[in-house]
Amino acid sequence: MLSVSEGPTRRSAIGEDALINDILTELTEKFGGVVRDTFVDGVAQNWSTERYILGSYSMEDSSDYGVDDILKPVAGKASFAGEALGGDAQSTVQGAAFSAITAAKNLLA
Repeated sequence: MLSVSEGPTRRSAIGEDALINDILTELTEKFGGVVRDTFVDGVAQNWSTERYILGSYSMEDSSDYGVDDILKPVAGKASFAGEALGGDAQSTVQGAAFSAITAAKNLLA
């Protein structure tokens, strides 16, 4: 299972079959054998290896605010998350997920 400490972009460095297996393993740990029992087929898209794409970007960092400032809860009631706030994994699904975890922890603290 991928964790924040393993690095958010590890999955972008493995092949399609290994990626699908890695994700199925993680889902099986969470939901049990039904995951593999019912899985039929899958496709993985690694945008960082696509010849004419080679990754992506989601924002230009030209503001006066740092990501840490943006991630602070507002009045303890609202918090922001998303791929643009994903730190080292900015502009990725992993970055969105990791920033959501951070936002939830901030609100629960």
